[in-house]
Amino acid sequence: EAFSGRGLSTARLSVLQGEGLVAPIGNARLRATPAGMIVLDAVVADLAR
Repeated sequence: EAFSGRGLSTARLSVLQGEGLVAPIGNARLRATPAGMIVLDAVVADLAR
């Protein structure tokens, strides 16, 4: 959000969390899980939509 000026899609974020690709850190940060690191380019592209 800080870079683009828009928030992340909560629906898309929920899907990525459900697939075990990202995990929240505190209230304002995300981290890629080990499974998400393998496909990190795709995860970032998905969140940028």
